[in-house]
This record gives sequence, C-alpha cells and structure tokens, in this order.
Amino acid sequence: MLKNIKLHVEDNEAVQADLEAQLASQIQLRLKENILAFQRNIPNLVSFVRNAVSHNIAIFCNKFGEPNVVDYGTGRVLYGFHPKREVQQQVEQFLTHAPCVQLSASAAENNQTQWDGVQQWLSYPPLPQCVDVMVVLGVGLGEHIKLLLQTAQIKNLIIYEPEAQYFSCSCMISSWKEIFSLAQQKGTALFIQLEKDGRDIPADISELREHVDFDEFYLYQHYNSPVFNMVSRKLRERGWQENLTHGLPIQAVFKRDEFEPLWLQSADIDKLTPAVEKNARFQLNLAAFEHYFPDIYQQFKDYSPSNWQTVLSAEEECNLLSKSSMHTWYGESPKSESAVAYSAYASHPNRDGLVLGYNGTKLRHYLHYKMVLESEALLRSISEKNGALPDTIKSLIMFGLGAGYQLESLLDNHQVEKLFLCEPNRDFFYASLHAIDWAGILKKTDDAGYRIYINIGDDGANLFRDLLSQFYAIGPYNLAQTYFYQAYYNAELNQAISQLREQLQVVIAMGEYFDHAYYGINQTVEGISRGYPHLLKNAAQLISADQKECPVFLVGNGPSLDYSIEVIKENRDSVIVVSCGTALQTLHRHGIVPDYHAEIEQNRSTYDWAVRLGNKEYLKQITLLSCNGIHPDTCELYKSTMVAFKEGESSTSSNLNLLEQSKYAQLSFAFPTVSNFALNLFTLLGFKQLYLFGIDLGFIDKSHHHSKSSGYYDEQGNPLYDYEEKNNTGLIVPGNFVPKVSTKHEFKVSKMLLEDLLRNYKGDCYNTSNGARINYSQPLPIENVLVLSTPALKVAAMTSMEEKAFSPIQAANYKEDFSQRYQSVITRRELAKMAEHIESTRSGEQDIPWLVERLKNQLFSSYAKGRSLLFYYLYGTINFANAFLLKVDAAENNEDAVKEALAIFSKRFNQIAAKINANVFGFDITSSFGGLREREYLRALPVKPVIPLVRQFSGRCSGAEFDYSNWFETVTDSNALLSAPSGIYWADEPRALDQVQQQLAPDSRWLLAMVGPTLDWKPDASAKHSYSMVVPLPHFDADAPDICLGFKPVMNQRMYEIQMKKCFLMREDALWFIPRFSFVAGNRDASLAWLSELVEQLPAWDNFILYPGYLAIPRDPNHPAIRDALGGRAEWVQEPLSAEHLLGETVTQKEFFNLKRTFHKD
Repeated sequence: MLKNIKLHVEDNEAVQADLEAQLASQIQLRLKENILAFQRNIPNLVSFVRNAVSHNIAIFCNKFGEPNVVDYGTGRVLYGFHPKREVQQQVEQFLTHAPCVQLSASAAENNQTQWDGVQQWLSYPPLPQCVDVMVVLGVGLGEHIKLLLQTAQIKNLIIYEPEAQYFSCSCMISSWKEIFSLAQQKGTALFIQLEKDGRDIPADISELREHVDFDEFYLYQHYNSPVFNMVSRKLRERGWQENLTHGLPIQAVFKRDEFEPLWLQSADIDKLTPAVEKNARFQLNLAAFEHYFPDIYQQFKDYSPSNWQTVLSAEEECNLLSKSSMHTWYGESPKSESAVAYSAYASHPNRDGLVLGYNGTKLRHYLHYKMVLESEALLRSISEKNGALPDTIKSLIMFGLGAGYQLESLLDNHQVEKLFLCEPNRDFFYASLHAIDWAGILKKTDDAGYRIYINIGDDGANLFRDLLSQFYAIGPYNLAQTYFYQAYYNAELNQAISQLREQLQVVIAMGEYFDHAYYGINQTVEGISRGYPHLLKNAAQLISADQKECPVFLVGNGPSLDYSIEVIKENRDSVIVVSCGTALQTLHRHGIVPDYHAEIEQNRSTYDWAVRLGNKEYLKQITLLSCNGIHPDTCELYKSTMVAFKEGESSTSSNLNLLEQSKYAQLSFAFPTVSNFALNLFTLLGFKQLYLFGIDLGFIDKSHHHSKSSGYYDEQGNPLYDYEEKNNTGLIVPGNFVPKVSTKHEFKVSKMLLEDLLRNYKGDCYNTSNGARINYSQPLPIENVLVLSTPALKVAAMTSMEEKAFSPIQAANYKEDFSQRYQSVITRRELAKMAEHIESTRSGEQDIPWLVERLKNQLFSSYAKGRSLLFYYLYGTINFANAFLLKVDAAENNEDAVKEALAIFSKRFNQIAAKINANVFGFDITSSFGGLREREYLRALPVKPVIPLVRQFSGRCSGAEFDYSNWFETVTDSNALLSAPSGIYWADEPRALDQVQQQLAPDSRWLLAMVGPTLDWKPDASAKHSYSMVVPLPHFDADAPDICLGFKPVMNQRMYEIQMKKCFLMREDALWFIPRFSFVAGNRDASLAWLSELVEQLPAWDNFILYPGYLAIPRDPNHPAIRDALGGRAEWVQEPLSAEHLLGETVTQKEFFNLKRTFHKD
C-alpha cells in the first residue's frame, strides 16, 4: 500500500545521492556478469540484457540501501520498503500452499469444493520436493526465481514476463549467473517467455507435453496485473480441458472494485479469520449510522461483500482479502501501514493541497488575478517545506478509506470542520465498520458542530456534482482552502481523481472575485437604467402550448457546425435560431441571420468579437440575449437586448434587493459556457423541441477545435493562436457519434451541468454535434433533422417571448436609488477599517488568524446591515486571501513568507479600495483580438487621413506620407512635411524634438515621439501637440533569446510605430501616450523588472487612462476620454503609475515567432 516513491527515498538529498552512487557501481558489475551468463545460456535474450533501456521503469536505491523498481510515470514503486524480505515471505507462503493445476481434472475435480476462495487456497498442499513443471508469472527483480530453484527440484521452469523493462531491471540487480548455475546443478530446463503475459499457457503446456511426460504443473504468481490475475484465477477455477478448448479469457484492465496494486505484501492466510457482524463494534457503528446517516445504514445492515472479504489477523486488525486472487490489501499489520501513510501525508499536506490558480491570459489584468499570480509564486516557494497539517482543518476531501485506520489517525490528531469522505469500493467501507470506531467519530463530529459528508460506491462520475453541491451549501470559497488526501492508490480511479481535482479548480477559477463582482454590479445597474427587459419568473406561463412547440436551434461554434450550415439555412424561416458566442461569425460568413444571439461573458471581449464581423447592419437585425452584467458596449451593437438574472452572482443579489425578487426569474445552470446559458433559458421558457448544433464540447481533431469559418481561424483556415497550448485538451470523454473525443475541463464541467439541467427537462433535446455525448439528449445525425413548423408559428412564439416573457424594470432614477441603498461613504469607512486591521497585522501587533477572523466578521457585519456593497465586492477575494494567508501561516519557518504574503495582500487590497473609492462606476476593458477590432474601425473611419511621418535617428532624417485607408507609406522629402497641420515625428534625441516643436505651426497638432536610452525629455506642454517616449526596443533577431525568456518585451520599433499611428487618432484628447508591453509568459518577475526601469524614467503620473494597448495622460483630467477612435475602452486610474500598469497580455513563444515573421523589420 505504501508505494509512493516519496516514502521510499531519503529526505536528505546528499544521503540519497550516496546510496544511488553505491548501487550504480554494483549495477555495472552485475550487468556485465549477466551479459556473459545469457551469452552462454540463452543467447537470444542477450540484446534485452545488453540494451537495457528504461523508458518509464527504472532501478533506484531506497533509504534502507535496498534496490527497488519505480515507475516514473506514476511515481509508484513495485515492492515495499524491504523487497528481498517481502519476496522471501511470498515464496514461503507459496511453499506452504502451492496452487496446482491438474491437466486431467474436470472443472468439478479441479475445484473440489463449492467455490470458496479461502477454503480452496487452504486445500492446496505444500510444494513437493520434486516438481515436473512450474509456471511463474512475472520476473520482477528475479529474487524469487533463485529462491524457488534453491528450495525444490524443478525439472521445467517456465517464466512469463510481459514487461521487458522489469526483465532489464532484474539483469541489473539479480545474479542470473547464479540462477543458471542452480538450474544446471538441479537439471532444470529454463524457458523465459519475454514479452508474453501468460495467455498462451495452454498452448505452451501442450507443446511441452509432446516432449515431457507430466500431468500437473504448479503456478506461482509474482506480481499483480489484470492479465496475470485473470490467468491465475481461470487456471485454478476451470478444468484444464475447458482452458485448452476455449483459451484463457483476458482482462486488460481491472474491474473497478477488483483493482490490486502491482505488489501486495503476503499475509499468512492460515492465521486470518472472517470478521463477523455480531461483534460489538460493528453493531454500535451500524446503530450510529442509523441515527446520523439512515441511507448508509440501509445499504450496509445486510451487506455481503462482493470482491473483498473482511478478515481479522491474530492481533484483531482488519484486513481485506480478495476473493478471486487470495491477496490481502495490507500486509501483516494494516494499522502500522496506515499509520505510516497518514504520517507521510500529515507532514507534507501541501503537496496534495488544492490551490487556487488562474491559467488564462485574457483576465490577467484583473486585480484579483494579479494577487493570485503573486500568491501562487509564494506558495510554490514554501510548498516543499515541512508545513505540517494544521491542528484545525477547515475543509478536507479524503479519497479512499480502506479499512479506515488512516481516517481514525487523522481525526485523532486533527479537528476537521468539514470532511468530505469518498470511498468508491463498498467492500472497503464495510470493512471500516468492523475496524474503526465510527460511532465515536460521528458523535464527536456532531457534538463539535462540524460537518461530515460521505460518498460511497461512486467511481467519480457523480462525485464532482455531489461535492459541488456540498461546497455551495457551506460556501464555495472553502474550495480554496481545502486539503486533498488520497488515502490509497487505485490506478483505475486515478484519472477520475485527477479530473475531479481539476474540475474543482475550474469551479474555483470561475468563482466570483472582486473584479467580476465590481464590473458585474456596475454593468447590471447600467442595463436596468437603460430599460433592458428582464426575464419574468412566470415566463413559461406567458407562452402558449402551441408556441412552445416551435423548434429552437441552439448554435455553438464547435467543429461540427461546419457540416450543419445547410440544415440551419433550410429551416431558418420556421425555427428560432440562436447563435451562441463566437458562432455568430460563422453564421455571418454563411449569410445566416439568427433571431437571437446569446452571450454570457460580462467582460468586453464580446464587443471585440462582434465588431470583427465588420457589418454593423447585420448586428442591428439581431436581438441579444444575455445574463445581467453583460457589457453595455456589447448591447449597443444589437437591435435590442433581453436579460435574465443569473443565480448566485453578486450583481444579481445586490440589485434584486432593490427590486421585487419574486417577480424575476434566476437562471441556475447558466455557466460555464454560453451554451449552458442558452439551454437554461429556453428550457425555463418551456420550449419543447431543442436542437443542438455545433455544441461539441470536445474535438475529434485537436487542431479543429472550433468551426473553421469562425474568428479562431484566418481566411485561409489557419488558427490565429495555438488553442491546444493555451488549453488543456487532454481529457477523454464518450463521444456523441464516435466512441471517444478529447475535451478540456471547462467543457467537461459544461457537459455535466447540461446533463443536470436536461435530467428533469420535459421536452426533447436533439444533439446533432459530433463531439461529446450529452446524457439526456438524443443523438441525431444531421441528415435526420426533420422540422415540422411554420414561419407563422415562429413569429407568434417570438412575439410572446419578447413582449410577455421579458419586461423592463420600471425605475426612472435607478442609479440614484442604487446609490442611496448602498452608500459609498459607508463602504469607504468599512474599507478603511479593513486596511487598519491589515496594517496592524503587518506591524506585528496582531497575527494572521486574528486578521482572518476580523476580515470575515466585517464582511458579514456589512452584509447584515445591507447599506454597503463591501460584501458583494469582496466576499470571494477576501476568502481567497484568508485561505492564502492561512496556508502561509501554517508553513514551517514562515516569518519571511508571512511578511511577503501580507505585503502582497496589502498592496492588492489598497488597489481594490482605491478603485472602489474612486466611485467612477467603470466598465470592464478586457480586449480579445483587439487588433482585428481596430482594423474594422479603421475600415469604417468616415475620413481616412493621410498624414506626414518623419523619422530622425542617428542624425539621419527620412520622410513619408502615411495613408490610413490602406496603411501604406509613400516616401517623400521630410523638409516639406513640417508645414502640415498634423503628423508624427520620431527622434532619438530630446533636442531634435524640441527644435521641431519650435518649427511647427502654432495651431498644429503633431505627435512627437522619442526613442532614447535616457528619457529625460520635458517638452513644452503649452502647445497642442501630444507626446510619447520609450527606451530603445529589442531587435527581434538579435534579442530573440532574451525575449523568449521574458527579459525583454515582445515589441520592436516597427510595432511601436504602429501603436503610435493608432494613438495619433486620439491626440486631441491626450497629452501623452505610452505603449503597454507584452512579454512571453513564464517569467513575470523579469518582465516587471524591465518595466520598472522604464517607469523610473517616466514622469510620476498618478492619474491616467489605461487602454488595453496603451496608457494615455488626458489633456483634461476632469473629462478623460475612455473610448478611443478604434473602439477601445479604457479605465480611469487614480494611483501612481507602476510597472504593472504597462504590462500587457502575455504571449507564447510560438506566438512571438509568428509576430517575428510578421514584423521582421526593426
């Protein structure tokens, strides 16, 4: 059971290195010896010995100085702490009861009793001194082969080893020279069947009988595998003739509840006795479950184990005995093994702890995610320290119970406030009823007011749903401070466990933190003020039964949309067509105008995607459907907007407090994708025929992840960015029309929530997508889509939906009402109090537990009073910060780490407070493919200027005329350009720019930009010109290594000039323009260091406009321009300029090299 390699190696790396060095010298000698031995005895295997190559399996030396085998792919070792001793015990058990296969026996004779594994095993006599034939399944390190030859006179020894790497390992450790010598002395014929798994035993035995007379053979199984276990079982159970006639059935993988690790220590079955239900502990435990968990009581009051029998050792310790293989789950002492496993986890719990993360790039400018990045870096630096499991644990998920001794140790040493226990094997849970004091555990938990949640018999398929519902009951923020304890290893369930952890991470990442809440509240208030209709609670009753029969086509942007276009076109006039998210671009390219377009993201990227269509008239034919908080800029693009409140959002709760809550519907399943929102909306409206197109939620081909006609690809069908690199697409799920497809975690969560929604849906949902299988929907091949509807029915259904199901909120002065309810002066006071608590802790007056308690109490106090937005803004972020601070506080030698953690939190809290206190009522500024949106704006400019450009570098001057209509420069004489009323002038010396400014006409408006090593330029700002300055930018060829490592930005001179050409269009509103810089991801500290040097040379600005691509200093600080000429939206920042403000989006190395090819001229 104790197979994690971390338990087997020395903590002291120097000691471990010495052990490995000693073993290495022995391996070299042994290998040379064994090569010679095989050359003399079995020459055809010499190549396996000589070319012993380790792919994932290798020899290592454990902390006791003994060689063992490790699979680096799983981090699991083959044997226990003392391999040689354990193998000797296995051989001794075999010698006592040696399974024998009679070649002349029928099934009944071969299985002399009614099948009872224990009785049959005990009926096997000891191994005789003389053996005609012995079959050995598995070589391992080979120690057992030598012991068997030493013990008995074996005439023919057949060894099967399917894993050549194990054989190679044996050649490095065991003396095959000695094995061959023993075989020669005893007249043993050795047959080594390398890369054979035993399925050919009937044929091989029959062939041997043609040359040797024997009527039985003995069977020795060295290690466990699905094939070995099945072969061994069928050879014992079935008559030889049946195996000879039909062959041995093969099982490639273990059944879930039959899984056995590769190696299980031998226990003396003679000394084991069956556990009986009449014992006092079992009865008391059952009575306790009847009181606290009656459903579990009903399951186990008359339970009979299926695969694992509960047995007792002589010391009254509970073990688990496999009915099929006769192997025990534990060795001689289950309690001792469990104690070692618990101690190992308790000393290093952070190695398995759930830690919040954000792997995306689009929202990295959010203040919360900036704090996440910094906190993660700190947590990584302390994660390997001896941060022991704290005495009081807020929340812990324990996967796997076994006999229960690890749980008992955990609860004896820790107070666990919320325990989530998941045991997939019912036989194991049944054993725990005999082994541990459940009655005491349940009473202690109840008396303390703690919670315990028990999930039994689930293979992971429903575990996520169950855990998620439990976390929502206690507060999803607890996920961020939850420990994850895997009590035992099960290869067949490990993928499910891994996916569970990542699914929980997705939920955490989707959690509502400050920036999401802040923008969501502001944008919801704006939507209500604009009079957007909101979904009514009784909406389904306002649409007639006939109208609900109108088919609804929900169109996603998955790869299968490409083959669905014609069907959508054919039925367009008779069905309601709803495009979801980025599918709109695909429909536009094919000339399809949907009736509705659905969006769920509240950030402004939805605006960029829509603008990229380059067809505003097209958008004005479509009604937008979304959740509250949708970006107001996005709404302006469409004909009209209809909104539904999304359950659980701060923006929903805070606004419904002012409204008639009972009047408006709230969507419960409207995340994480827009498809979830659309399906949730139309099922709630009561429509009975829903068709899914392009809602693949998976990919057959990872390079074809969305429709080729969508904005993820260029006009030639080439991807605009590496989707697979930025998304974990390695998950496998059942397909809708194919057995399996790949997917990512967000899509898997989406699929699960769609299934939860459809489980109770009363209509028909047809899935035409060739992606992931969505349970409770009906797979429908695209050629079988048959719609029976009419245009008149469609019009009637849409009219009822738009005029009856949605209604504007009647609130003439809603913004004022909202401000009166939630008063900024109160919020400001509360923030100041929180800041005082943080500073008290930073100064050493108070400790972190005190701070955590104060912050939590203040949040709930504010919520109870109901006059401030503090709780809604900060609930998620403060809970994350509290979890982060407590993790750091629990680490060993943590003084410096605590100071750093408090500094991180204090900095971000002050920035959040400044943003709230500014009371600007700002909207989100996130941009996605902003350059493509700018291109569309340039195309639509009513007047496309032609302006002069002058470049003066290294004393040389050049001129050109730049035409915005085609983005083309025409070379011309620079001297003739300065008389123009506007233009752009670049130079590398301040003096040159000052001289130019004096030459320009008084009423002219030029953009003057300096690129120099020292930015000590202070131009005369009394003129109407605008200015920019940067340090010399990298050369994409010479500086490529530094750029790839994040030491220099992904911006060269040419890219800077392009940015200034865009900024030129804003020169009437801004005095200064400074670009924001992208860096290759992975070295944020180095990137910030480069930017810090730049900031030190810039003026000490503390009020500026922050656009996605650049920073601007407004001419009039009282009226900053937050919309630029190319469709960008900015944020008005009122704090000192820092390096972070100039940090743009991160890019991958591959994206950098694509940019390098595009902007190859420096």
